[in-house]
Amino acid sequence: MGYGRLWRAIVRARRSLSTGAQRRRAHASPDRTVTATTTPPETEDALFVSEVFTSIQGEGPFTGRPSVFLRLGRCNLECAWCDTKYTWLFGEPQRERVRQRVQQSADVSATVQRDWVGERVPPAYAKNEQLQRVPLSRLQQQLSQAIQGDGGVPARALVITGGEPLLHAKPLSRLLPRLFAERLTAVEVETNGTLWPHGLERWCAPPPMQQQAPPQLHFNVSPKLANSAQPEHRRIRLEVLRYFATQCAHGSIFKFVVESERDLHEVNRLVEAVGVDASRVWLMPQGTQAEELARAARERIIPWCLQHGYRYSHRVQVAVWGDCRGV
Repeated sequence: MGYGRLWRAIVRARRSLSTGAQRRRAHASPDRTVTATTTPPETEDALFVSEVFTSIQGEGPFTGRPSVFLRLGRCNLECAWCDTKYTWLFGEPQRERVRQRVQQSADVSATVQRDWVGERVPPAYAKNEQLQRVPLSRLQQQLSQAIQGDGGVPARALVITGGEPLLHAKPLSRLLPRLFAERLTAVEVETNGTLWPHGLERWCAPPPMQQQAPPQLHFNVSPKLANSAQPEHRRIRLEVLRYFATQCAHGSIFKFVVESERDLHEVNRLVEAVGVDASRVWLMPQGTQAEELARAARERIIPWCLQHGYRYSHRVQVAVWGDCRGV
């Protein structure tokens, strides 16, 4: 082979290698992009918000405290008796899945059974109508105005509820310091106790381990019982509950929705397994009507609290306003 022919062959080979590499890069790029963005964008710079409103805290140890409520969307559980289904019950397949669980469960109350039969079955909500993806900067401005009173009396406490707020732990860990800088003095995070508080650890470590002295962050941990019609492996994670019981001992309580003696026995077993003191355990009646709550409190819940040393939590928002949103 002459020199000229040899040189042309080398050039063609180089071009072939270069083209093949470019093709491989083109095919590989989407995979790398997916791997690098396994966390959805909304969990990084925005939050799925259901509603923001000002009221008094109606449950738990801070009942009666004026607070700004931030209700977030999405949940990793599907509790049959949940009174905020509009934050997570999206689409007919999901609704049918919950309905079948209720029908197959021997643990849900008669009231819940009735609520999932015939015309009483809850609607399947449209996600785009119920949730708004709000950038952190805009949400900070909205919450700041509410915390400072927006022309009225300031409410220096923030209650983050849902849905399941700890699905949004990382963006919340970036939002809270901005709000603390604007005279926010107390934060309550309501959680089902199945998720770690990633990004929020610095505010819930035992006092001797704290690197700073931030405003108070308090977790209202509400483990779900069999009456929720959820499989136990989804609703109970003992290692997470023990973390809240020990590492957040100064800033957490455990709150259970109870209806029957069977629920009470399950609470007792969990309290023992987790190792939490009875003084940090709150029992709360199930229901969405004032008289329903009062009857359960009189006949069952308060006597159980007196018997076991637990605390009683009413649901002031239900007793005063009934089954309403934004209160």
